[in-house]
Amino acid sequence: MCIRDSHDGVRRGGASMSSWFSPGLEVVVHPSKGRSCIARHKFSPGDPIASSPALVFELEASLRSTRCRLCFQSVPDPIPCNACGQAVYCQDCAANAHTHGSAECELLSRTTGADASTILTARLLGQPALMENRGVKRNRDDVPKADQLDSFHELAPLSSGNLEIDFSLMPPDAPEDQVVTVAATVAANAHGITTTRLAEGVVVAGRALLPALSFFNHSCCPNAHFEFSAGTSSGSVRAIREIALGEEITLAYLPSDASPSWVRRRRLTEQYGFECDCVECR
Repeated sequence: MCIRDSHDGVRRGGASMSSWFSPGLEVVVHPSKGRSCIARHKFSPGDPIASSPALVFELEASLRSTRCRLCFQSVPDPIPCNACGQAVYCQDCAANAHTHGSAECELLSRTTGADASTILTARLLGQPALMENRGVKRNRDDVPKADQLDSFHELAPLSSGNLEIDFSLMPPDAPEDQVVTVAATVAANAHGITTTRLAEGVVVAGRALLPALSFFNHSCCPNAHFEFSAGTSSGSVRAIREIALGEEITLAYLPSDASPSWVRRRRLTEQYGFECDCVECR
């Protein structure tokens, strides 16, 4: 089974890590998009497609004083870490808070005010076991079997777009080329964890890296939706409309809003390095 270390919000389990994939989901290699997820049977709205525990996840800096770091819930009476002061916890999660002097406490102290992607990168570099290559089995098209997609080494790093790295926040012994590769991999593959605020609408509350759920391509009119539960450290993908046999299963990489297509295309190019050509953008 998959186990989350309650002191650092990191999922562990080595070769026993497991994710669930619908028998109707197939990962194929698309000539222009790379790996894509294709429906091999029909899906109806609400049908589960895939689920996976997170490798790592983190709140954005703007919410760290008001939301529990482990369950992401708003906390009326937060319990802060008295050592680093960079995290608060709710009553239910306080017993699992990171401890004074721990590697996690040192990490948060070193990365004060850093965004979630930066902390995910620093955490992975500080715990290289999370990125171990488990010898994934592949088919003749060089695609891993569906039940073995849950590996950091299967993720492709960002090849273009904007990538800003503050090397001073990374472990001092991490080689520069490794820092760049890990940061680019996080930038290209980490899922945004969204929440709704009355004054701001849908906002990205944090980031989570779930390798097994990183093979769904983007569409501004997706047929599936990603949800994350910080309480169980896991994410899931469900259909949000009818998906036909042979149709590609897609997610929206950006929060849903009323932005015109040129704004979405610019953001996708800057953040992910590709130009969207979905039906909404043509």
